Amino acid sequence: MEVDYGRSYFSSSRINIAERFPDALVTDRYEADASGLNMEESKKLITWCQQRPFGQNKVLVIHQAERLSDLVSQAFLKLLEEPPSYLVVILDGQSRQTLLPTVSSRLHELKAELTNKPNRPVSYTNLPDLDDLKLKLLAIKDRQELVGFLGELVTALSAKVLEFPSVETSDQLVLLDRTIKRLKANINQKLAVDGLLLNWRQNSGR
Repeated sequence: MEVDYGRSYFSSSRINIAERFPDALVTDRYEADASGLNMEESKKLITWCQQRPFGQNKVLVIHQAERLSDLVSQAFLKLLEEPPSYLVVILDGQSRQTLLPTVSSRLHELKAELTNKPNRPVSYTNLPDLDDLKLKLLAIKDRQELVGFLGELVTALSAKVLEFPSVETSDQLVLLDRTIKRLKANINQKLAVDGLLLNWRQNSGR
């Protein structure tokens, strides 16, 4: 079962949806602080959600939603009620009863089939270097598999640019988005990959 974009969901199971949704931003990196998300971090997430995706869609997952303070919960209300058409917001936690009623009322129930998936193979902390990227891209023969892998890179770099803004990363995202669109338009796969690698190398060498 797939989720509908433009909706917000709650799950009583911890969500790990990287394989089903390679364009997901998960709040794991905010969970070292036992107090949960603060307002500054929440504003960054909301801003990310409001920016149109480099690919087709975005997914925001907030783990342990019961830890959200009332102030942070209220900051998310508008987003939860009316997510952009390209976005899905998923909160997981112990139970809906632990959430503010105004938050809970805005969430649809998420089915268990979307939980307990393997971890994402690519994240912004383990991005491949140019040589590894070239080997990986040239090894993928299936067009849909290649589009999926490039989507994972978009997700990883989107998280990276949110944390460490840079012109180089932004340019790489543009290159990936352009290549995905070319592949979906049935442009020759080898030409699309060669063009991506050439521009990637030039971008990295600036």
